Amino acid sequence: MLCGLNFWKPSAIMMKKLLLPFCIMLNACVPTTSQEPVSRADMEITGAFVLNPIPVAPPTTLSVSNKDLATDFLDLTFQLETGKALPVFTRFEGPISVAIHGRIPAPLPAELNRLINRLRSEADIDIF
Repeated sequence: MLCGLNFWKPSAIMMKKLLLPFCIMLNACVPTTSQEPVSRADMEITGAFVLNPIPVAPPTTLSVSNKDLATDFLDLTFQLETGKALPVFTRFEGPISVAIHGRIPAPLPAELNRLINRLRSEADIDIF
């Protein structure tokens, strides 16, 4: 009851509303440090940093020729899953027929149809 001010008890909401204006008013009292804005022209930069900011090693030459790299690549890709070597890549220029002989497992026709449809749509191969 000091000076009759016990009736005024600020709530948390009121304190939050008064906090931002108080911080703005307090920030207005802070003196500035510089009268001019800083420009990039004022910065002192050494010439070596500007010319080469990140040291880069000179490019090295390959010890293997492109022909040898191509041969190695083709050696890896010209094999069947069984390991049998293929003399050349195969290319289909006409329609292809697919036939199944012998004992046919139950899921084979459905899987074969999915494979054929995928080859037709993605590789644009004419299969009948």
